[in-house]
Amino acid sequence: MQKKPKNSKVDLEELKTQLLPLVEEQDLVIENLKVTGGHQSTLVIDLDLPDGPGQVPAEALEAATRAISKKLDEVDPFPGAYFLEVGTAGVGRELNTPRLWRRTLGLPVTIKLQSGKGVKGILTEVDDEYVTVDCDGKVKRLTLESIKKARSRADITNIEE
Repeated sequence: MQKKPKNSKVDLEELKTQLLPLVEEQDLVIENLKVTGGHQSTLVIDLDLPDGPGQVPAEALEAATRAISKKLDEVDPFPGAYFLEVGTAGVGRELNTPRLWRRTLGLPVTIKLQSGKGVKGILTEVDDEYVTVDCDGKVKRLTLESIKKARSRADITNIEE
């Protein structure tokens, strides 16, 4: 049995299936789709590139948002008013799939190992079994199995005032 959000006519998996072709036209994927809120629901959709490093182009995000909004007007998944929030997952997301690791290449990461030790640095390489992190000039190669939890993180050290 698939879950339906509160006050919804359609389940999220079905809604994702309907929206995915619109997003794929912009060379994007739906990373997350959820409903939040109390009295008035908010449909939150996080979009991302299919793979590899780089930023989601603003034009692609804008075009996907317009197409999603139009489709939601047609299928009307929520009775009454609701909010639509389309964006990207951005910094701080959990790295729990090979695609997300590859998306984070060249960016700062924080890793907690199964042993309890922590590693912070720049993600420099990823393959099916290992990640390599440059920790201020000291390179650490870690097995994915040794990683308990990992997140991308913001690097604000070079931001000019």
